[in-house]
Amino acid sequence: MCPKEFIRTAERLLNMSGPQESDIRSCVSRSYYAVYLLLKVEFEKEIPIAMLQAAGLGSKNRISHERL
Repeated sequence: MCPKEFIRTAERLLNMSGPQESDIRSCVSRSYYAVYLLLKVEFEKEIPIAMLQAAGLGSKNRISHERL
């Protein structure tokens, strides 16, 4: 999924008339995941996956969001 879609969803939730706490929490969650996806793409462009795995940031061609 495209990070921009998560940002658009977050903006939509915030721009609602009188957002509730659950809307604001969802907004934060969507924004966090968008940033994670953007960082993941940048890391994968700049650093080989084998090096990220050796550093403990991922396994099986995936980057762990907990450690990124």
